Amino acid sequence: MFIIIFSLIYILSYDSLRVKCSKFLYKFRYPLILVLFLICVIFEIHGSSIAQLSLFNVDSHNSLLGISRVIRSDEFNVNTVMAFSQYHNGFSYFSSILRATPTDMFLLYGQPVWNLVGLFRPFHWGYLFLTPGKGLSFFWVGRLLGLLLVSFEMGMFLTKENKTLSLAYALLLTFSPLVQWWFSVNGLVEMLIFGQLAILLINYYMNTISYKKRLLCTLGLIISIGAFLLAVYPAWEIPLAYIFLTLSIAIFLLNKKSFKYSKKDLILSLLFVTILGLSMFYIFLKSHQTIISLLNTSYPGLRNYVGGGNFLYAFDYMGSLFYSIIPQRFNVQVNNFSFIISFFPLSIILYIIVTFVQKQKDIILNSLMVIYVFLGSYYLFSWPAIIGKVTLLGKSTDFRLLVILSFLDLLILIRSMGLLKHINFNIFKSKIFSKFN
Repeated sequence: MFIIIFSLIYILSYDSLRVKCSKFLYKFRYPLILVLFLICVIFEIHGSSIAQLSLFNVDSHNSLLGISRVIRSDEFNVNTVMAFSQYHNGFSYFSSILRATPTDMFLLYGQPVWNLVGLFRPFHWGYLFLTPGKGLSFFWVGRLLGLLLVSFEMGMFLTKENKTLSLAYALLLTFSPLVQWWFSVNGLVEMLIFGQLAILLINYYMNTISYKKRLLCTLGLIISIGAFLLAVYPAWEIPLAYIFLTLSIAIFLLNKKSFKYSKKDLILSLLFVTILGLSMFYIFLKSHQTIISLLNTSYPGLRNYVGGGNFLYAFDYMGSLFYSIIPQRFNVQVNNFSFIISFFPLSIILYIIVTFVQKQKDIILNSLMVIYVFLGSYYLFSWPAIIGKVTLLGKSTDFRLLVILSFLDLLILIRSMGLLKHINFNIFKSKIFSKFN
């Protein structure tokens, strides 16, 4: 760590060296990420709090860096041990190990299985081919680096290839308190990775004329949308789906005049609908009993949140910065109060400047604001129960919806900063002084 920090300080001290290193890292970001990923898997590096299991058995698990936390029991005592249990039944779709009765391991518990539908969970592939330790590393590090890389590319799209802002966006999202506290459970990381990846693939599809590339985009979209759907955590999934669907429509409107299409696109559309539709239908048939049971639970099946929340909670992201240093003995549910550091209300201020002061008409930015007003209104005010059922937002909760609004805040902030023109503050100064004179 000392060598790494010293090297970074040295590089940042010299402009020419910093520029060269930045260009090198950007140019070779994909192979460098791959090498880092392989090194971590080989040495079984992961972020699991599995060291907590040392409290209950004689085996010793020591953390190399950081702190294992009791509050992560859903991870080390449920998700991780479930994944390890799959090694003892051949990674079957249904397992009798957990409850001494056949249990759906794929859909609800999201565990690795030897099945074609496992293609929709690529971060589980390591378990299928590697030892448990390396499989856990593949799952953990793969998702971290995957989110960082996809978020950077999403930032490049949002900021029109501003590398500095894109890196800031990727770091703010990947290492946000929300993502880090919920990193290994409830599919949040998968939703963010595959939701953003779907947006990038749609945009690339509409901007390339190569049908080989369009075919690859179609296959990527099948996996991305399938993976997003199979996260099966409606409280986050539904508001995120609104955001990504809105961005998809905005991309279509942005590119519809330049988009060139032919009969081949119809074939690719049919391929997309057929493969994704048959896959989801197969999962429905295989897991229909699980789905019926889930829909009849009080949580989340019968939940119907009708909106309404405290506006002041929108500023709680500032406290999220300090939750990791709160002593564990206080037993604070920090994960439930963690947000993305979105700098609210700066996003709204910059939107107003870009749209109304600088009079820029941006489809992406305005679309984000439309969905922001929609989701924000649902959070702030109470609505008839039928609205929650029709929009499906009733499956969310006030805090789950609010943290997704913090993600939307970040998107608006980064897009606004990417579009923001230089502001001549001397004009404002001259106007102020002229009034006094």
